[in-house]
Amino acid sequence: MTDSPQHYLARLLGTDADMITDFESRLARLTGKHDGFAQLVMENERRVAAALGALALDAGAHAEDVFEALMRKVKENDAAARTHLGGLDPSTTEGLKAIIALAQKISGTPTGFFLKHEIAEGLLLKNPPQRMLMALGENSVESLLKDFSLEEVFPAIRFAEDPQWLNEVFFKPFATLTPSAFEEREVKVVTLPERFKKVTDQLAGKKMHHISHLKELGVIFVMPVEEVGGAAKEGSTLEVLTLVQHYLHEVPFYSRIFRRFAEDPMQFPKLLVSALRGDVLTELPRGPSSASGQVTEERFLLIQRYLAKVDPKDQRLREPHFNPEATHWLQVEEKLEKYATEHAELGFTFWKDLGFLGSDFVFVAKEFPSRAPSTPRDSSRDKPLGASGGSATVSFDFIDSIFSHNNNRSVQDGLHYHTTEALWNALFYQYLGREFMDKLVEDNLEKGFIEIARVTGAPKKKGFHLFGRKK
Repeated sequence: MTDSPQHYLARLLGTDADMITDFESRLARLTGKHDGFAQLVMENERRVAAALGALALDAGAHAEDVFEALMRKVKENDAAARTHLGGLDPSTTEGLKAIIALAQKISGTPTGFFLKHEIAEGLLLKNPPQRMLMALGENSVESLLKDFSLEEVFPAIRFAEDPQWLNEVFFKPFATLTPSAFEEREVKVVTLPERFKKVTDQLAGKKMHHISHLKELGVIFVMPVEEVGGAAKEGSTLEVLTLVQHYLHEVPFYSRIFRRFAEDPMQFPKLLVSALRGDVLTELPRGPSSASGQVTEERFLLIQRYLAKVDPKDQRLREPHFNPEATHWLQVEEKLEKYATEHAELGFTFWKDLGFLGSDFVFVAKEFPSRAPSTPRDSSRDKPLGASGGSATVSFDFIDSIFSHNNNRSVQDGLHYHTTEALWNALFYQYLGREFMDKLVEDNLEKGFIEIARVTGAPKKKGFHLFGRKK
């Protein structure tokens, strides 16, 4: 590493070094710690060097070579996972059920606070999804629910019906729901009939997500993936396995928050709808004034969605923030690490032993010289590392690697947003600790920000005070 930790991190995060310097100064004022970012960068460099050795590449490797080596690892691991599942793959319902069973074996089957079935059915009866009924040849909601389960119907509505109708008609009664409309039960993972996919693709004019979830209903839904040469495409077994696990962590996370909302029945509907939308503040509100020299207070944005999937240039992504999505993925990787240790035949040694998978958390990404011609960069970012011929960032993250592979990305447009959000979280963890941060986020998600104060002169381990929800 030839430049400062601040510049190094700024390029990976798509921000500027001054922003990183200021961020660390704020964390240092809260904790009394120093040089935490430099330690992370040094550890990242060590992991990258070890990874290059494991991939039989030298320190001067081009980004294209590193990226292709990681894509080969994904293919190898995906093939091993299929063998582990007895040759089944996610292009069939049988294969999906086997992957779901493995995901639940690894991550468990949690319970949560979800909308009662009879209430959900009432919402359907009140505002029947006419386009979906017509496409399926059903004449009423009653007949629809005789042929299909509620857990199958509710997800498909999101894709089959017009967005304006969904927002202005179907979802409107959600604003009147009370805590009594919810109950405790297990999260359910369902495989949707292929018939639903054909209908929703036709009506929506776009492909239906083959894996997603409904936080309010406690449902994760999965559909068979497309066949390529008589089987599911390479990488899809790992994609389904990890995404199902991700939702097995995300759905209970929101369920715990819904339970907390229920403590205030008057505010419950508004808070519920906001959480389901995944609201993110456009900017941080001003903090409260305090007596100079007595209390140091800092506010940071909470971003509960992957904004980079919508707009990679969203200004909020350049500012210090915490993203619970990255926490859910960290939990997935921890569970996978444990299972892979017990089942060496999966061949996850590369990811596990080098710390790209599991509880030994570090972000692991770096810019490498690229063979592609140099291209102008956004002026808001620091200059790229090294080569005059251009450079490209390579993420060694297990999840980013899977999705880059499965979306046929090249190194120049490889996916990095899992790594980027994990890195922002890691910077908080480095100074404030994971347990502290995760609880703080869960207790304040609806505010859209976290606020931390430290009384000057208080013991470092006891000097943190949280603003927001009263305990």
